[in-house]
Parts: sequence; C-alpha cells; structure tokens
Amino acid sequence: MSEENELDFEEWQMAIGKLVMACSRVEFELLRFYKLRLPESSYLDDSYLDRFDKAIGVSKKIFDSKMGITKGLIEIRKIANYRHMVAHNPIHYSSDTDTWHIFDLKNGKDSITLNELVSISKQAELSSIQIAGALRTHA
Repeated sequence: MSEENELDFEEWQMAIGKLVMACSRVEFELLRFYKLRLPESSYLDDSYLDRFDKAIGVSKKIFDSKMGITKGLIEIRKIANYRHMVAHNPIHYSSDTDTWHIFDLKNGKDSITLNELVSISKQAELSSIQIAGALRTHA
C-alpha cells in the first residue's frame, strides 16, 4: 500500500468494518454460549473483553484442545483489543512517524496503521468465521 493511499477513507472504512463485523459475529455466538454454559452469569453484566475471558476459561474445561475452540477464542480476544481501539478513536496524522494511524486516546501508546489494520481485519474475518462456526456446532 502506498503512502498516498494511507488516507484513503474507503480503505480505512472497509478494514474497520471488517474488524467490527468479525468481532460482532463472535460476540453473537458468545451470547448463545453464555446461555448454554454460563446460565448463572448475566451476559450484559460483563464487559466486552470479560465475556471472552469467561468463555475461554469454560472452553478450556469442556472442549478438547484439538478442536481449536479455545485457541480461536484466545486469538479473537487479542483481535478484540483492536476492535475497541478502532471503534472509539479517530484517525490521526503522526508527524513523528509521517503516517496516518488510529491511536488509543486514553493510553496514548497503542496505535494501528492502515497496513496493520488491513492485515488484522483479514485475520479477524477468517478467525471469526472459524470460531463462530465451532461455537455454533459444539457449544
């Protein structure tokens, strides 16, 4: 991707949309998972990332590691951090790096460039399809 494409808002929108949709796909399946495997917990009382953490803990106990469900949930949990950042922060230009990026305004440390976001969103899409399917089938 060339530097002139770094502010191509359609590219940013596509990558952000793909990332958010991937995480939403898994979040929907986590709602079903909660109802089946964690009936004593209220899904809405847990934070977005806590939902993943609880599901990972339960999946370690009930699924064979060869199924890859726990590994998939851990992968999506990592990706979900990026989802949070891109959903709540704007695109900024950094004169330090001479690039456009989204950075976490709360901590001022974490950031993602368009190239990184495109790559992560592709991985998120694939991982979310796999884990959503696995949760739907085996939960």
